[in-house]
Amino acid sequence: KNDFELALKYLYARMECARGPHDYSIYDRCEEWGSTPLNHALVCSHKLIKKFKAIKNLEKVNLMLITDGDTNRLSIIEDRSLADKKLPNTNSRYGYDAEIKTTIDGKKLTLAGRGVNGTKSLLQNLKKRYGVNVIGFYIADSRSDLNSAIFSSYRDQNKDANDWDTSFDKHKKTKLKERNKNKCIEYKNSKGYDNLYIVLDKEFNTDEDEFEATSDQTKSQITRAFKKYSSSKKVNKSLMTKFGQAVA
Repeated sequence: KNDFELALKYLYARMECARGPHDYSIYDRCEEWGSTPLNHALVCSHKLIKKFKAIKNLEKVNLMLITDGDTNRLSIIEDRSLADKKLPNTNSRYGYDAEIKTTIDGKKLTLAGRGVNGTKSLLQNLKKRYGVNVIGFYIADSRSDLNSAIFSSYRDQNKDANDWDTSFDKHKKTKLKERNKNKCIEYKNSKGYDNLYIVLDKEFNTDEDEFEATSDQTKSQITRAFKKYSSSKKVNKSLMTKFGQAVA
């Protein structure tokens, strides 16, 4: 009973915290895991994929990643006693996204940064070392998030791009037309992915429900219901078709 009441107390505290300014002092250390530890997972994936390929005796492996945001930045511990304290190629005087030299599964690797640049380095390393085909699904939670994802992929292939450039505006219009037609946006060889698909969360329906008609419905009601059902399944059909092509 005491544990239950204590749990309710902290659940209420977390709810109140979410309504206003965050107060991290009420968080349990095991509860706050961050939002998208993608880079952390990719670091661990090196050994897992290597082991999986060996056990199953596979030549080709498809790695599928589903994320609703870019990665959290890797936490780095600096040893100030080291002779070389330089942070190369940083875009911040504090080394916010500096290159990182590390060792993963016994081999040295230089990451282009702790965030999205590091994600690309890790994905490229997985492909190089283990022959992995990388497929990504980015689930955007809003139109604004969708536009940001489009620009992120555009900038990956156009390093000096700005989101107010005329060329990007033209590119975005083309991609939005693609989304309206296929209910998803596809990029090839972008941000370390062989195939990257961007889709709005409300259209990414994974339910396996079946179309049902009742005996008391008129022919026109059944027709309208079926059209609505078919439209809701279009995104899944489009994605599955593209997914099949990517893994073939």
